[in-house]
Amino acid sequence: STNVEVINATLFAPLILLQIILSIAALTSTSNFVGDEMRRQNWDNLRATEQGAEMSMRARWVAVFYRLRGLIGVVIAARVLLIALMLWELTAFQGRYLDLLINGVVPDVPLVAAVLLVSFMMTAALLLPLTSVGFDAAVGLVISALIQQRTYSTLAQAVLIFVRIGLTA
Repeated sequence: STNVEVINATLFAPLILLQIILSIAALTSTSNFVGDEMRRQNWDNLRATEQGAEMSMRARWVAVFYRLRGLIGVVIAARVLLIALMLWELTAFQGRYLDLLINGVVPDVPLVAAVLLVSFMMTAALLLPLTSVGFDAAVGLVISALIQQRTYSTLAQAVLIFVRIGLTA
């Protein structure tokens, strides 16, 4: 096994764990937003003003990215390292490694299409943590808007967290 394979095997499990933690943090940080605003008696004022509730929910959604920026940075940095290692691996065998990878793919894929697909995969790998955090924060806001009782909100969060862990596994 090469150094690239060892680094990939070493980073893979901790990176998945970090992404699960990031997902749970994004979901739980927004899921009690409406209930918290109701307890502070701000919700009626926000709803009464033009776009007040919408703007405050957007602000909470954006705040998730700000609060989790360190963890997001670590996940993206690890993914950049893995992409760099993958590019290093593609230079193996005098640049013919990509040809070896697509050999036997049905239907036949031209080399240009394979390069495009690999570049799309790299782009998706970098964007996935950001879209995942945004999605989880948005789901938390939906829970917050639909379920005001804290007990049911916590149950809904637990179910979604288990679903997310199951999908990841």
